[in-house]
Amino acid sequence: FEQEDDTKYYIKTTDNLGNETSLLTVTENGGLAQKEVRAEEAFRNDSFAWNIIYFPKTAYYALRNVGTGKMLSYSTQFKTVTRTSPTAAEQVQLLPSRTNFKKGKLNTSSYWITIRKQALKVTNQTTVSGASFDASDKNTKQHWLVLTADQFAEFDDYCVEKETGIGESLTPDPSPSERGTIYDLSGRKIESQLKKGIYIKDGKKILF
Repeated sequence: FEQEDDTKYYIKTTDNLGNETSLLTVTENGGLAQKEVRAEEAFRNDSFAWNIIYFPKTAYYALRNVGTGKMLSYSTQFKTVTRTSPTAAEQVQLLPSRTNFKKGKLNTSSYWITIRKQALKVTNQTTVSGASFDASDKNTKQHWLVLTADQFAEFDDYCVEKETGIGESLTPDPSPSERGTIYDLSGRKIESQLKKGIYIKDGKKILF
């Protein structure tokens, strides 16, 4: 896995148990979960972002959550812990799948994320857990995409276009008097004051 230690990565399951834009994040008690989120919100909230740090001497990685600074760890379950350097419980292997994940313009390898032969696994639409490593490509519950911000933004655009039938054109926000009817990316009409973000007007995305 080619990476840069300071790059923010966004991790999502390839399995149908995850909504298409669900990302791996941390809970208040340091646990792990997956949550549906649009790219713009994910980029504002670093609990969805991860640094992947490579240690040449051990040939292992460490995954550090950008928002909390805690590392992914496994003892009896996957969680995040405070570490200045990884112990054996934080030594991560990223094992590529045999075939690429292809959807929209995304064509990239997925990975098993393992510590001590335990693989990170999606359990349901919000919950992740650990399980014995299963090398089957069919076991998509253990397959994870590790995406750059550009990759996740492009995939998010694809999901919006698929859900709404709206293309990727992005136009400046009109003045309030010319704004007319505006919808959010889920197709809901906006009645309140607009916050900074991307919306839909006349079948096109607008940036406010």
